[in-house]
Amino acid sequence: VAALKRVAALESVIEHCAARQGQTLQHGSYDNSAVSLYIASQSAGLPIRIRVDQGPMQQAFARGERLFHLRAGRSNLACASCHTHRVGMQLRGTTVTTPYGDVAHYPVYRTRYQLQSLQLRMIECNLDSGVQPLKPGSAAYTDLEVFLTSLSNGYPVSVPSERN
Repeated sequence: VAALKRVAALESVIEHCAARQGQTLQHGSYDNSAVSLYIASQSAGLPIRIRVDQGPMQQAFARGERLFHLRAGRSNLACASCHTHRVGMQLRGTTVTTPYGDVAHYPVYRTRYQLQSLQLRMIECNLDSGVQPLKPGSAAYTDLEVFLTSLSNGYPVSVPSERN
């Protein structure tokens, strides 16, 4: 995003635009996710199309791919440890999803009345696997989101959705 001078997720752009209007819609807040859900719902049924073949998006994709496979934390797990080798299994009451097409469902309602962005879900995964979570909108989470979104190219946007 040119105004932010970096690759940014939709929720970071919402936060930035709100701040320019004198409002607070912090990335990670329910209100920010609600605006994100509304915007994403305008593309419901349309295929995801993100280009990661050049420039800053290509660099973000490469960093995100490295992060997806990087083992860390007290359990020495990578995102790939669960999301490629344990797909369909139950972990902590949640069914592990494949990284292909999963982004198409975010933001998502998890449990009753809890609206969650993809980066908030990343925070939960970090906590569950013993990795120190980052702040929503961080460069690392954004890079990971770019990588995961590219794996969802061609899948239709499917929001709102609900998961346990």
